[in-house]
Amino acid sequence: MGYSSKKEENKRKGKWEFKEKTENPFVFSGKEITLSDLQGYWITSHSQNITVIHTSAKFSKSVNIYQIENAGNIFTLDGWVLKKQSDILTWKKENQNDVFWYRNKRADVNKLCKNYEPRL
Repeated sequence: MGYSSKKEENKRKGKWEFKEKTENPFVFSGKEITLSDLQGYWITSHSQNITVIHTSAKFSKSVNIYQIENAGNIFTLDGWVLKKQSDILTWKKENQNDVFWYRNKRADVNKLCKNYEPRL
């Protein structure tokens, strides 16, 4: 039996592409961004899926798990900086285009954190 599209083939193989996002970058409306706010599933402006659990961030196109560091009035992630006073979730890095994060609606954050077991 043939499949008419890559999307159907991925579904058959159990691979899912999650591209669901809001129309605009996530807005915090003047409140300080906390580590709790970063928990869950995200999609970047570069179409990269990210999962954040506690201080760990896993990018879908990488086998590495990166740590989000709390550094005063900023968060850092692999050389990228997020100001806690930002209205829009925008990560910045010198000599790079800004990266916006969009909330991916595919999962419940509470369930995600409850079932998390960090790899050592």
